[in-house]
Amino acid sequence: MKSPFPLGLVCAISLTAIQTLPLAAQSFEALPSARGKGRNLEIGPVPTPTPRDDAPVPTPAPTSTPEVSPTPPIPQPSPPLLSSAVDATAIISLAPDKSVSTSSRNGSFERVGLQPNDLVEIVVRYPLSKVGRLIIPAPLDGGEIVSSEKVLVPGVDGTIRFKFRAGGDPGVYQVALLDGAQELGLQFWVLDGRPARDVPPIINPRK
Repeated sequence: MKSPFPLGLVCAISLTAIQTLPLAAQSFEALPSARGKGRNLEIGPVPTPTPRDDAPVPTPAPTSTPEVSPTPPIPQPSPPLLSSAVDATAIISLAPDKSVSTSSRNGSFERVGLQPNDLVEIVVRYPLSKVGRLIIPAPLDGGEIVSSEKVLVPGVDGTIRFKFRAGGDPGVYQVALLDGAQELGLQFWVLDGRPARDVPPIINPRK
């Protein structure tokens, strides 16, 4: 059978292939081998990446401060009251070294015994709710109020002060204390020589 390629071309290709075989073998032997003679591949340390100076710094998330409820004000104590059943109290000075205390309940003070024409000093103590109110003392059965002021105003301690002179006749004497909203009555009894059984009850009976 006749070859389709010229004989001269075939011979030239064959000769060239034979000449290049030793070079290919040398190149293959020059490559490093991971096998043979028990050698292992050496792997160097992995470099640590260096942070960039211009890298953005992460901003920490804002922390919320819990709201603290305001401390309620501590309640202040109320001024002490005389008593739920007592309207006011009074000190009646009968002499420089002698006095008697009386209380008002339901508008009337306990009755105090006096001598004819006695001049007594009276200090009335109201509840502190009466501080600043206008108090007018008025005799109802004779006698007189001895005071330079006709209208009295309770001070910061709730007290007013005035003098009262009893009449010369025996019997009852009353002094009204008017403040426009409430009337209290101081009760007095001028004593004489009658027996104690004929005298209304008083808180300072004659000995």
